[in-house]
Amino acid sequence: RGSYAQALYASNSLDKCHDKRLQKDALYYYFWGKYFSNIKKEYKKGIEYMQKYFELTEKNDYEKTVADVDYFKESATYWIAFCYYQMNEYDSAKIYFQKCQELTSNNHKKAKEYLEMIDRK
Repeated sequence: RGSYAQALYASNSLDKCHDKRLQKDALYYYFWGKYFSNIKKEYKKGIEYMQKYFELTEKNDYEKTVADVDYFKESATYWIAFCYYQMNEYDSAKIYFQKCQELTSNNHKKAKEYLEMIDRK
């Protein structure tokens, strides 16, 4: 299911899919969150979907899935920060950009750039 959601995102067709079976899958929410954050510029929705992604991955205590891969957690954290930044909520953005940096051992270049811009404000 996760790779199906990824393929829909990559082909810019995610908005054409409303398969209820996918709504139990954390990656479904990750890719919708990225879609709203990055493509549609609907930042509040982007945050909501990323938070749902985290909610589902935290509830999953019985098996590891693709959604548990560090990349997706790091990326979801970045997109939440990005959305807050775009909404001029710099304090919230800073918290998430810092968390993104922690998750990536200070190796996320864009998060670092945004943190520097926030500090200059």
